[in-house]
Amino acid sequence: MKDVIFEIIAVEDSIEHDRLELTEKLQQMKETNQTKYEEREHQLQQDLSDKLKNFEAEQNKALSERAALSEKRLEEVSAHLLERFETNKQPVVSTLLKEVESIYGHF
Repeated sequence: MKDVIFEIIAVEDSIEHDRLELTEKLQQMKETNQTKYEEREHQLQQDLSDKLKNFEAEQNKALSERAALSEKRLEEVSAHLLERFETNKQPVVSTLLKEVESIYGHF
């Protein structure tokens, strides 16, 4: 009977030892997983931040290009309008002078 009691105690001790080992392994796994999770989260945040910076840079570049194109187009249109005005100025002035002369006489 003593042998059975000692064997039961030995089995209980073995079970307790195994339980403690498994609890420790589980805790290590939790810590490892938490560390990996935090590292992955940090990496994803960094990737997202990099993508956002690249997107902003591309948007700023596109905006600058559009602004330059707009400015160039404005200059072209202004030059064209000035050219048309200069071309039409003399006939308009002549016509206006003729109208004034016809109304008020010769200057």
